[in-house]
Amino acid sequence: MTKYKIKTNKKFGFKTATPLPSYKDINKFYAEEFYSSEYKFFNNSEKEVQLADLDNNIFWWNHIWDILEENFESKSKKISSVVDVGCGWGLMLTHFVKNKNVYGFGIDPAAKAVEYLQEQGVDALVSGLENLNITENKFDIVLLNNVLEHLRDPIAVLHQINQHLHESGGALVVDVPNDFNVLQQAAQKAYDLEPWWIAPPAHLHYFSLDSLKNILTECGYEIFYYESSFPMEMFLLFGQNYIENADLGRDLHKMRINFELNLLNNGHSNTLFDLYKVLAKNGLGRQIRVYATRKQ
Repeated sequence: MTKYKIKTNKKFGFKTATPLPSYKDINKFYAEEFYSSEYKFFNNSEKEVQLADLDNNIFWWNHIWDILEENFESKSKKISSVVDVGCGWGLMLTHFVKNKNVYGFGIDPAAKAVEYLQEQGVDALVSGLENLNITENKFDIVLLNNVLEHLRDPIAVLHQINQHLHESGGALVVDVPNDFNVLQQAAQKAYDLEPWWIAPPAHLHYFSLDSLKNILTECGYEIFYYESSFPMEMFLLFGQNYIENADLGRDLHKMRINFELNLLNNGHSNTLFDLYKVLAKNGLGRQIRVYATRKQ
C-alpha cells in the first residue's frame, strides 16, 4: 500500500491509487489470483461467501429486479435480457435467468468463473473488461456489481457499455464500495490504522454517491434510484476492531445478515429500504448502488 498515492479526480470527485498497474498486470491478477483461495483479502465475490448468505442475497437480488421492473413497466416495456459485466461466479445473473425468464450473458476475465457459469446453463465469455466491443447482442439490463473500482479506466468502460451493450432505453445497475466515508475515516483515526480499504491491484478507484453520479451523468445516464448497504464501520466505532481480527469480522458480518433478515422476514422490508436510501443520501453505508437509464 505504501508505494501508492491517492489522487482526487478534480472533475468527478472520485479518488485513484497511483501509479496504476498496467492492463496486462490487471488482467493477470483477475485471471489467476482474485478468485483463488490464496487471495489474502476477504473477497465478497467468492462463490462460497455468496452461497453462505444465499437467503439474504436472493432477497436483495429480487429487490434489485423489482426496482428495474418498475422502471421498465413505467415505459410500457418488459425486461428480456441481462448482461453481467465482471460477472464472477454469476450467482445473481443465474438467479435472474432461472427465475425471471430472461436471457443472461456473463463477461469475466477469470476462465474458472466463466466455466462455472456455463455449467449452470448461462452463456458467458472470458474477456478483459477494458474493451467491451465483443458481442453484437444488445441488452435491456447491464449489471456492474463491484467492478468499477477494479478497472484501470472506469469512465472509458462506461462509455463502451453505453455504446455497445445497451438496448435502446436500457438500464444500468452499478454497485461500488463507499470508500473514504465519514465512518471509515473516524474509525481509522480512532484505532490509528492504515486506510485498509486502499487495496491495489484489486481496488484502484474509490467512489462516493456524488462522484458515481457525476461519472454516470458524464457517460450518458440518468439516475432514477440509489441506495446503500449496512454501515459496517459502525461496528469499529462501537469498539469492535474487525480490521485486525478476521474471525470477529465474520461474526459481525453474520450479525449484519441477521439484522437484515429479521426486518425482511417480519414485514419491515420497506423500513430497511428507506433506511439504506437515507444513509446513501448522507454519504454512509458500506456499499453504494445506483440505478440509471441510458439517455436516448
